[in-house]
Amino acid sequence: EKYEAAIASLAEMEKRAVMAETTLEATLQYQSGQVKAAQPSTPSP
Repeated sequence: EKYEAAIASLAEMEKRAVMAETTLEATLQYQSGQVKAAQPSTPSP
């Protein structure tokens, strides 16, 4: 009984960690995209 509860809570924590990681990844990509968009693009020779 306790074992199953521990496994369930572990799975829940892992799910949340993955979600947080995905959100962080998306945020970082969005921010870097914003930075690139803000910089004037100078064509390299």
